[in-house]
Amino acid sequence: MADTTRGFDRLPKDLREVARIDANGEVSWPRADALRAIEALTTAGCVVLGLDLRSYDSNGAVLDLAWTDFQPSIADTNSSESSRAAAVEGLRRADAVGFHDLDWVLVTWNSGD
Repeated sequence: MADTTRGFDRLPKDLREVARIDANGEVSWPRADALRAIEALTTAGCVVLGLDLRSYDSNGAVLDLAWTDFQPSIADTNSSESSRAAAVEGLRRADAVGFHDLDWVLVTWNSGD
């Protein structure tokens, strides 16, 4: 189960239901739902720290491409919004490059607390 102390429980039920939660607690969403997940997390005050593009094969093997890395600055008064902008830009770049076979997006975040 995902770590609810990091804000997973703040997400709408439909987003929690489509999430893929790996045994190590990492949470991914289908590419089609990733933008909504990012927006829901940041609206809930969470800070998106990074995105990985992934695909899972039928044997459970994972192809993982680290894609974005967000480092909040001390001077940033709204890290949640800054992280949303960085993550959305990362998704846009992934679509532009054409990594469509990597059809899951692993989102790493913290609760922002």
